[in-house]
Amino acid sequence: MKKVYVILFICAAALIPDPLVHTQGHHIMTATITTESGTRTVEIRYFATSEEWAKDVFKTIREGFPLLEKKIGVPCPVTYDILVIEATKLGAGVGGMNRGAKGLVVPTGTSTGTIVHELCHYWFGWHPYLQWSKWILEGFAEAYTISVLRELDHPEGYDHWYSRLNQYEWAKAQIGDKPLSEVGYVTDFEDPRVAVLYSKGMVYCTWLVLFFGEETMHTINERIIFMDHLRSEDYQAVAEEVTGQQLDWLFSGWVYPGEYYYEGKSVSFEWFAGDGDKDGIKTFEEIKKGSSPFITDTDRDGLPDGYEIELRTDLKNSDTDNDGLKDGEEVSIIIDGKNTEWEKPVITDEKDSKSETPQDIKAVYYAADNNYVYFMIECYNNLNTAHHTGILINVDDNNSADFAFLVSFDYLFLGVWEQDGYTEFYDPESLKGTFVVADEVIEFRIPKRMRRVRFPTTIYVWGLEYSLADGVTVDKTYADSVVLDATVESTNPLNPDSDYDGFLDGEDQNPLSADVREEGGTDVPENEESTESAEVTGAPDTEVEVPELEVTKIRITKVPDPESESRGAQKVPQGNLRIAVGVVLLILIVAGYLLKRRSHPAEQPEKRICPQCGYDNEADDNFCELCGELLW
Repeated sequence: MKKVYVILFICAAALIPDPLVHTQGHHIMTATITTESGTRTVEIRYFATSEEWAKDVFKTIREGFPLLEKKIGVPCPVTYDILVIEATKLGAGVGGMNRGAKGLVVPTGTSTGTIVHELCHYWFGWHPYLQWSKWILEGFAEAYTISVLRELDHPEGYDHWYSRLNQYEWAKAQIGDKPLSEVGYVTDFEDPRVAVLYSKGMVYCTWLVLFFGEETMHTINERIIFMDHLRSEDYQAVAEEVTGQQLDWLFSGWVYPGEYYYEGKSVSFEWFAGDGDKDGIKTFEEIKKGSSPFITDTDRDGLPDGYEIELRTDLKNSDTDNDGLKDGEEVSIIIDGKNTEWEKPVITDEKDSKSETPQDIKAVYYAADNNYVYFMIECYNNLNTAHHTGILINVDDNNSADFAFLVSFDYLFLGVWEQDGYTEFYDPESLKGTFVVADEVIEFRIPKRMRRVRFPTTIYVWGLEYSLADGVTVDKTYADSVVLDATVESTNPLNPDSDYDGFLDGEDQNPLSADVREEGGTDVPENEESTESAEVTGAPDTEVEVPELEVTKIRITKVPDPESESRGAQKVPQGNLRIAVGVVLLILIVAGYLLKRRSHPAEQPEKRICPQCGYDNEADDNFCELCGELLW
């Protein structure tokens, strides 16, 4: 049946004009969506070589547009359809243009984040004659873009955020940390004033949404979105009226010159945008969860709060497993941004950074356990967010880097070199299991097996420092080989008896080994005989009273009855008998399964035929893979 539909489709395509080709050479995907503001069509016009990109954009708009209405709290003010048109290029630095009813025009390869940003202008800047402060137009478009993409688990929810932070650091090196009231649009969109507008506006408006909360933010949005004139002072007046608070402190540093504040304390832009207290949890995440962004180690067990979350220990209990050891005492490498447990570096480097504000790598340290590889990078100067600093890794001994793990704003990202070029990954799925804290030094861990990374037994590593201001590598060490065999071990902070010998780790002289001493109390020196017999005789179930000794590990040996031992020698060993029975059962199960499959072949799932183009889609598809039409 499927072949019949394919043949009919090919014949029809040959007889009539291709409905997927626009008159200007575009292919077209269309679908309809219904939200609180009504039903509208989503249409993507794209070049034939951009089909995968178009599918991603198409899916994100269908799922993301309803989310925008929900998060902003105001039905979309415009009623026209959503049209995205791929163009070969736009002006320098221009990622997209929202032309209202004429659609969004974006250059080839435009990020999904840029397109969602342009959709946000249906609310923030929906009318071409609005006179709004530019940070309100662009900052909230950026903030809601990040929020929607992250809720959709789209990788660009993280790529987009850190790309903007990189722009901020570059712009700051050119013009300093300008308040938003002093930056805006200029003819050249690659101007640092534009970079500050978008990047700082993104972080500030994310902070406003977090500070006000959803309900209050919806009320403010309902008030401002239909205003023709909306300057910074107008926005502050609306916010103060809705909240009943005086908010000068909330606009200080961000919109107007002055200090940045949180809970009455002076902080910084970097404090808000990154990990303010260096505990491995981003500042905004801590504020959202209600924990303190000023406290690094809540339970004072030696582990930063973020590392406790990663290790699954209780950050409010210093001894999670109640074994008498603090959680920090049961972890061999503590990722806290401090040089406390590192001794001998694997790489040393001279003071030779070419940056005007250098960190300048001094040494690279390394350790490993059974599951992770740990690195510490020590620098001659204080760490700063104007650099990406980390390590490069070569896995095939060809003197070229295969992977990079670099720190951006207290965040570890992954760079991968493949045949088609270099790609950076910021999404949590690609970085699962990694953890970083950058404070006095940079410390991070990497799983030995990751989604995009596999390590052989030996790798080659070298340190690297990249300047965001200069756009070049300013410091690189020599490379050295590292063997990934375990070099450290520790007890398990989630298991009170790590070696399962019956003694709590805190009471065990050797909690990593279940080795025991001879019963009776005294160690038997190697190659020497004990002067006292340690043998315990009696029936197998006889209780033997053991005197209190200094030895903490004592095992009572049950001596078997010689007669029963003799009788048992004539029987088939129980272990071998169990193995034989198990093998027979396994053979029977497999044979039965194969016979069942032969007699009852798996039924093929029903297909969904697209009413628009006739294409055979999978049973669980909701939209046609070929033309995008809704299938139900």
